[in-house]
Amino acid sequence: MAQPKRRKKTSPPAAEQSAAQPTTPARGYQLDFTPRSEMQNQTLKIIMDHDLSFVIGPTGTGKTFLATVAALRSLYSRRSPIKKLIVVRPAVTAQEDIGFLPGGVDEKLSQFVAPVYDHIIKLVGQEEFDHLIKKGKVEVVPIGYLRGRNFDNCFVILDEAQNANIDQFKLTITRIAENGKIAVCGDIEQLDIPREYSGLVDAIPRFSDDPTFGFVALPETEIQRHPLVARILSKYKNPGPDDQPKVVSSNDDRPAAGIDLEQL
Repeated sequence: MAQPKRRKKTSPPAAEQSAAQPTTPARGYQLDFTPRSEMQNQTLKIIMDHDLSFVIGPTGTGKTFLATVAALRSLYSRRSPIKKLIVVRPAVTAQEDIGFLPGGVDEKLSQFVAPVYDHIIKLVGQEEFDHLIKKGKVEVVPIGYLRGRNFDNCFVILDEAQNANIDQFKLTITRIAENGKIAVCGDIEQLDIPREYSGLVDAIPRFSDDPTFGFVALPETEIQRHPLVARILSKYKNPGPDDQPKVVSSNDDRPAAGIDLEQL
C-alpha cells in the first residue's frame, strides 16, 4: 500500500518572516557618528570602559549625547550584554515640575526626556527609534519609581544629575546590576535645587579620585552646540566693568543711553 506523501513545509517569504519575527536591536548596527574632537573620543572610551562613569561640563559640550552614543553602541554590539537603554531624569527643571506638562503620564515622561529621544533619533533615525520604543528597548523611569528595581543588562543614563538630591542620586547609581552600566551626566552650574542638596555636587569629591569609576570634566572649549554658547556663558561669569549695564538716573534730563531701572 502506497504511503501518503507528506507535504513539504514551506517557509514564508523573507519579508513576511522579518515582519513576523523582527530582530531588535539589530546587532552590528553602525551608528552614524564620528567624534568631533579627541576629547569626545576619550570621553566615549571612558564611558565604555567603566560600569559607572561621570560626565560633567557646561551646557553644549555634548555630555548626554556622548552617553547616548555609548549606550546605543552597547545596545547594538554583538559582544555586549546590554539589552535595554534606561533613561532617568529628575522631575525638576528650570524650577518647574513634571506636572505642568500636558498629557498623561507616558506623554509627560516622553516630553520630559525629549533631549535624549532627540539624540537617539539623530543617531539611528525616526523609524529605528520607533522600533526601539515599540519593542521596549528604551525605557523612561522616574526616580520615584526606582526603589526595588535592579537593572541587569541595562545601560542607564542619569541625565540632569545635578538636579537629583543626594538620596535620589544614591538611589539611582545603586540600581546598577549584573552586566549593567550607568552614565551620570550633569552641569553643576545649572542647578534648579539648592547647591548643598545636589547629589552630583556631593558625588564629585567622593568619586573623582577613584580609578574604579570613569570621570570626565568637559571644558568650555568642547562646546559643540553653537559658537555663541561659550560666549554667552562667559557673560554670566564675573562680568568685567565693560560688561556692566549703564544705569541712567531718572532725574537726569539727558536722553537715556542705558537702562532706566525705574521703568523695568
